[in-house]
Amino acid sequence: MKGLRIYILVMLSIVFLDASSSFAQSGSIIFGPKQYDKPKGSPITYTDTFQAYTDSNYTVWVQSGQDGLNEVKNVSVSINGTEVLDSSDLRKGNPSAKAISLQPNNTIKVVLK
Repeated sequence: MKGLRIYILVMLSIVFLDASSSFAQSGSIIFGPKQYDKPKGSPITYTDTFQAYTDSNYTVWVQSGQDGLNEVKNVSVSINGTEVLDSSDLRKGNPSAKAISLQPNNTIKVVLK
């Protein structure tokens, strides 16, 4: 089964990614790790909610598959109705990390096609 892992981090400094797809940070995780799986067949949409602090910087960290296996080829990650990451981001680098803005109450939507 293909899968996607997502973390959202409060960033106090920087996220470090290594070749083994693990990560370390000096901040704290406010959402995740969350595994979203794509069974064979029709596209699937997942929706989750989470809370955040309004005065912090955030990073969304997404990994498709593991060690180059079971990667989701067509994905969209939106937060509060704004797409923050898509398949082209993961083709550039897997895992992928992006700075994001959050509200006190947030909705993340993950579409796996």
